[in-house]
Amino acid sequence: EPSLRVARFQPILQPKIPAFAIEQREFTRRFRVACRYFVLEEIDVRERFESATAGKFHILAAIRGGFEIAYGTRLESRVEIGQGETVVLPARLGAFALTPRIAPAKFLRMYAPDLRADIIQPLAKTGIPPSEIARLGGSIPETNDLAALI
Repeated sequence: EPSLRVARFQPILQPKIPAFAIEQREFTRRFRVACRYFVLEEIDVRERFESATAGKFHILAAIRGGFEIAYGTRLESRVEIGQGETVVLPARLGAFALTPRIAPAKFLRMYAPDLRADIIQPLAKTGIPPSEIARLGGSIPETNDLAALI
């Protein structure tokens, strides 16, 4: 069976993956886990969160409160997402902004990251040591994509 060939039966020494936060006045962005295939971020929005798809599709899930998502050349188009709803933003969408209906609101964001530009560099700028950033990739060295880059 293929799943048995890749299963790891040894104990995991550090099973808990820490969350690292980047604090801004308008929002708090917490990195929960990261690998070459995806990153999971938890973002608390107090006022507004602006970002861009940068050629990668993004999955957004509203887990507390709802949001208005603005997009388009001048962020002129709008769509609402309610608590418990999930949307997929196309890779070609470009810039987008989320404004909470009632602040603070929280959403999860998932996308395929550039590990250096999207994870390592922003967290290093906050003073988090490389060995701690690498923990976002898990405690198994052979499968930790971040550890290989740090």
